[in-house]
Amino acid sequence: MELMGGDLRTFTNSRHELLGYAQQIGIMQAIALGMSQLHGCGLLHKDLKASNILVLPKSWTTNEEGDESLNTFIPAKREFYFTKVGDYDSLDHVGGTGFWRAPEVLQALRDGSDVKLAQSPAVYSLGMVCYEILIILIPLQGHPLSNYELVLSGRQPELPDDVRPKMRELVHHCWHMDPRQRPDWDELKKIVA
Repeated sequence: MELMGGDLRTFTNSRHELLGYAQQIGIMQAIALGMSQLHGCGLLHKDLKASNILVLPKSWTTNEEGDESLNTFIPAKREFYFTKVGDYDSLDHVGGTGFWRAPEVLQALRDGSDVKLAQSPAVYSLGMVCYEILIILIPLQGHPLSNYELVLSGRQPELPDDVRPKMRELVHHCWHMDPRQRPDWDELKKIVA
């Protein structure tokens, strides 16, 4: 993998301002595409969060024919973000971090039972990453990461009123308590596009 500028969490913290809407969409689109490709190869990402998304700010360029770059990323303010999903593995154990983990994963951890891993826990985690992109806050910040009851009771981070309805719907769809009701990666690529 090529050298990237750093992780999305560190990058957004250092900006001290929200990314532009087009930049947010571009990053979300790149994550959905990357996750779709991982799942297409039979790999499950068990710890999707902003600190495991690698970004590299780039200036918008033109190719030799003078056309805009053929990247799938959307320019805004003459800058876009080359984005890669990092830190994934194919181990069988349950991973993840605190509130980025889906309710069914937290329930299994609390009960000491096995989790049947599928793509839906990572879709839940994507909702938390989208929250990080939209708000620049850590989900349920200030609560102990070991307080599984917050998520198991259906508690979700608050989205401010100024979050666009399309983004609000996307995030809440990813956070659905029933894993069968969450979108799959192909649906997410279309929603975000």
